[in-house]
Amino acid sequence: LRNVTAVATIASPDREPSFVLFRVGVGIQRPPLRSVDAIAAPHNVFDNLVSGFADARADGGDLWATTLRGLFRLRGDTWVRDPTAPFPESNGSVTRGQLPTGGLGVIASSLNGSIAYRDAAGWHRIAGAPEGAIQWVDVDTVDGEPSLWVNASDRIMRYGYRTRRWSRLEGLTALMA
Repeated sequence: LRNVTAVATIASPDREPSFVLFRVGVGIQRPPLRSVDAIAAPHNVFDNLVSGFADARADGGDLWATTLRGLFRLRGDTWVRDPTAPFPESNGSVTRGQLPTGGLGVIASSLNGSIAYRDAAGWHRIAGAPEGAIQWVDVDTVDGEPSLWVNASDRIMRYGYRTRRWSRLEGLTALMA
């Protein structure tokens, strides 16, 4: 496959994991399924680049995509740009995971160094985000503490939810990740 800019695993209509990708000039695609859903056919509402997907539908949320035109969410069978996103101007990353306030939700980043999470009350920025372009964000638990992991320019950073502090992962650069 040529011109693939994003690959993810999302839930299919029957809640089974399904592979999805975005191809420049083609749109979102995934292997054909027995039942048709909103992204089974190619969609190209995003211009030329999608950099990430996050599937929060299992939690009552939406399927999200980060693009050069902003953050989009799948509402029913239509992709809609989220006008409330805190950084609509730049492409970044999006993930689903545990939020700093507890519970599950969506965390998004921008290439200008902003990170925010979305809960039932809306979007909230995470203070002290690393400077520089943020290529990806993800959530994991380390030593019993939920943490946000960030690829920020030339370094990997961790935000501890309990400590509310950023730390740099020594000995590992973003170029190695």
